[in-house]
Amino acid sequence: MTEEQMMTEELLKYPLPGFLEGRCDPAVFAKWLDAKADTLETRDKKRGKPYAMTATKSGYKEKIYRAVLNSGACDPYTGDLLAWEMIGTWDTSTDHPEEYKRRFALMPTVDHTDPDVLEFEICSWLVNECKSYLKPDEFLGVCTRWSSVWAQEFELSDKSEDDKMSSILNSSFFN
Repeated sequence: MTEEQMMTEELLKYPLPGFLEGRCDPAVFAKWLDAKADTLETRDKKRGKPYAMTATKSGYKEKIYRAVLNSGACDPYTGDLLAWEMIGTWDTSTDHPEEYKRRFALMPTVDHTDPDVLEFEICSWLVNECKSYLKPDEFLGVCTRWSSVWAQEFELSDKSEDDKMSSILNSSFFN
């Protein structure tokens, strides 16, 4: 089977979702889906995840595709419109400075909803970096505590630095 025939077959099996029409080339999407399935399967096996030992690349691809369909156009945590036109543009050949990485903040990424389960969600690269290994409820808990501390910080703006630090350290964020 030629590469062109394989691409046609992929596009029939995993067609570009309607919300991505005009924002992402179908062939780029198919290539991205294949690469993500390959990368995640390899990484999960290397990490010894039990589900990865029996899962196949096509199983990963199906789960990722389902996550894309369920995601819609926006990040589920921030509501930001995901930059689907950026998929496949990250240069993996070298480490990058922070400024390069910032340009990709809204690029969609595939994230495990739970590190111990073969289920995915689509979120921005920025959220994925912040969320790391946390489950969604754990991540939202950290965000809630963080925003509470910073709201408290603004309320304390007329206090001395020592009083501010004491209030923050005694907040629920650190307990």
